[in-house]
Amino acid sequence: EYTRYNVSDLTGWSWEKVIHPEDLPSLLEAWSDILTTGTPRMLEFRIRHHSGDYRWHVARQIPAYNSDGELTTWYGTCTDIEDQIRARDALQDSQKFIQHITRLIPSILHVFDLQERKTVYLNPAAKRILGYPQADLEEIVSEGVISIMHPEDTHFWGAHLRELVNLKDGDSCRYDYRLKHADGTWRWFSSRVTVFLRDSQGTVKQVLSVITDTTESRLTQTALEASEATLRLFVEHVPAPIAMFDREMRYLHVSRRWCSDYGLQSPDLCDRYHNEDFPDISNRWREVHHRCLQGSIERCDEDLFKRKDGSPQWLRWEARPWYQNDGHIGGTVLFSEDITDQKLSAQLVNESEDRYRTLLEFLPNAILLCVEEKIVYCNSACLKMLAARTPEDLIGRSYFDLFPTTDLELQRRNFHKMIASTGPILGRENKLLRLDGTSL
Repeated sequence: EYTRYNVSDLTGWSWEKVIHPEDLPSLLEAWSDILTTGTPRMLEFRIRHHSGDYRWHVARQIPAYNSDGELTTWYGTCTDIEDQIRARDALQDSQKFIQHITRLIPSILHVFDLQERKTVYLNPAAKRILGYPQADLEEIVSEGVISIMHPEDTHFWGAHLRELVNLKDGDSCRYDYRLKHADGTWRWFSSRVTVFLRDSQGTVKQVLSVITDTTESRLTQTALEASEATLRLFVEHVPAPIAMFDREMRYLHVSRRWCSDYGLQSPDLCDRYHNEDFPDISNRWREVHHRCLQGSIERCDEDLFKRKDGSPQWLRWEARPWYQNDGHIGGTVLFSEDITDQKLSAQLVNESEDRYRTLLEFLPNAILLCVEEKIVYCNSACLKMLAARTPEDLIGRSYFDLFPTTDLELQRRNFHKMIASTGPILGRENKLLRLDGTSL
């Protein structure tokens, strides 16, 4: 069904024809090693779908031995993991993007664990802003910035921590205080704090602070919401979970994976009704079983169930009739695959993308993204700075539209120098043209 080849077309080594040419040499080498050593391995490679598209699969094998202990047969499964691969790549891209942004942000980013009373993360800007060597700085702020806070400003610290424990998602607190610079001077800072991580009970565990040096201008708005999602992409179905039922939906045979996935004991399943182990089974499943007994093949790519502990479980399943020797339908065979991790992975990717978009929009710094000299993104602070009403006022325009004609040659040189550089270029002053005709 997947490749639209007959079984006879894929016997022996003929299956090579559906493997991606780039993956075939390493796959043949790995399979040869498996046959030689008798040790199964997890293999990832691309298989050509009947549509012509290649999709990533993971292959797992189980050896079978005869009564003399000789390896006689290999059984295996190939599971489509294209969605997991794409989700993993998307998550990694978003994580790299966030890490790049945190390195460029001129403010201090401080993640503090309220339960363990320790600093979890401090971005590189802290060293530049506070002037301490990195090693000294990590020790100084290991228990929070209170260690270098002005004595007159520490009175709020205890109440501050208690307030953070009660923060709701999306809310933030602002504090202004003085911190001691490495040169001995006291500098004013404005800190905006928000929830970064909750524990399994929903209690605030970590908070994220955006700390901005306001000594010169005493900036009144700085904030940040950031989050990283960790994605675990794994597939555990070796072999696939399968159950065989008679016409009354009594178990005739189940695979070990079925038992392990659903916490059932194989010896106790024979002649048991399916609903004895799943008493909450819906009428829809009975209807599926009934249609299969009429010759129908039923399947669903995404189906939501509730585990016994109340947690959600997503399944991909297929049910089809099995036939007796006389040609009559004897019952149904049910295959199911747990795709909960895939669903959660996609959700994490979406949440990660939403959060780094929120991060950019929440920053007080103007951020502009260009591709081939064209503006493709600008945050709210950038719109305000350039007197633009909507992103559409800027997106699609040339980067060089923002500069006076007298500066274009210099700006083009600087632009291409910046593109060719391997790190951030900070501290450059430019005259910009705003959309209302004024300049800054």
